[in-house]
Parts: sequence; C-alpha cells; structure tokens
Amino acid sequence: MDFFHDNGRAPLPPTAERALRTVMELLEKAGPGFHHLACQVGLPGDDPLIASAHADIGDEAHNPDVGADVSEMADLTEVLAWGLVIRCGVLLMQTDLESASRIQGWVIDGTGMTPLTKCALLAALAMVPQDPEGAAEFTTAFPLHSPGL
Repeated sequence: MDFFHDNGRAPLPPTAERALRTVMELLEKAGPGFHHLACQVGLPGDDPLIASAHADIGDEAHNPDVGADVSEMADLTEVLAWGLVIRCGVLLMQTDLESASRIQGWVIDGTGMTPLTKCALLAALAMVPQDPEGAAEFTTAFPLHSPGL
C-alpha cells in the first residue's frame, strides 16, 4: 500500500510522511472492502480544506491488491498533513462490505488522531442527512498509532 514512494521524486516532508503513514495504517487496519475516506481541516479565517479518496482492498487470501487513485490519495494526504500541522480537523471513513456499510471517524487534535466513539460520531454527523434505506452502522473507530503522531 505504498502510494508515493519509488516515484523518482524527493523524499516527502516529515508532516506529509506522517500523514501518509497514517493513511496507510488506516487502510491496513480497515481490511477488505471498498473504503471512502473524507478529511476536512478548518483553516483559521479561511474556507476549510476538504479532500476525499477511495480505496478498494481485496481479501488478503484472494486479492491482496489495493485499488486506489494516486491523485485522490495525494490530495487526502495533503489535507491530512495540514490537519496534523494545525492540530485540527476530522477524518471519516465509510467501509462498504457485501452485507453492510460501516462508518468510523477520527478527530485530528494535539495528540494526533483520536478515534471518535459511536456517540461522538453520531453527534458530529447529526446535521448530515442520512439515507433511511441505508444499512450504515456507526461504530467507534479503531486507534491509530503511526510513529510521530
């Protein structure tokens, strides 16, 4: 799941490297499924930065490949890096499986990425219209422990 290395470019700045490690860890821990990631970072006195990306992760036993658009992942990683710098933002992930859909989230704060509990996630999304037909399950996010966070 290495989206940016071995591309002949200079090494990433440290904050971008941290953001990339965080996205890679998130996708590794999320496991198989179609993942939609969205990151929003509020900049003081400016419009928020928003980016989204998709990754289709196959079952390790049958299809270990990751289908992801490098441009989308680069944009998401850049917005996440800004969030890590200013210590403010949110990252949401919806995972679509064959039988259901799961939504999780993390707050970008002074300690890095803090998992949102199910209750905090529901409160944060209270203003977002929900599909009444949808089978989305809101769950407490798993912890992320990327070095440097």
